[in-house]
Amino acid sequence: MSSDDAGFDKDGHVDFDRFAKFIVERFNSLQEQLNNLREQIQPRLAAIEQGVINLGTRMEAVEGDIESLKENLASLQENVTSLNAKVDERLQDTRPLWESVSSQLTELREGQDKFSEELRATRASFGRAMADLMAAQEMHERRISDLEKKAS
Repeated sequence: MSSDDAGFDKDGHVDFDRFAKFIVERFNSLQEQLNNLREQIQPRLAAIEQGVINLGTRMEAVEGDIESLKENLASLQENVTSLNAKVDERLQDTRPLWESVSSQLTELREGQDKFSEELRATRASFGRAMADLMAAQEMHERRISDLEKKAS
């Protein structure tokens, strides 16, 4: 810019009308540049603002999901605690039952062992009685045969 454009004459004196006109033109030019920048920036700012709103919405959804997960986890912990208590209670309830069953099984095995011994003894006794009976039958058959021979 020359000094004439800024409102100065060749001698360096200020011409206030030209200076005021220069200032107004410069101001208008700067204002137009600002308006152009504003027009360029405005959509970008709106997009950024919308992005922030969207992030806020998504964060609220995530926070809701986290709260829901916390509630579900707390419920699961309560269920596990309840199940552990029931298992412990049932173990205490069934312990005397299993001790009784174990004792009865031991008695049953002892009874079976005793029965098996008695059965073996009975078999042995029966075997001897059968042998004695067969020997007696043979003897009677021989005597009958001898008597039949004498009678004829």
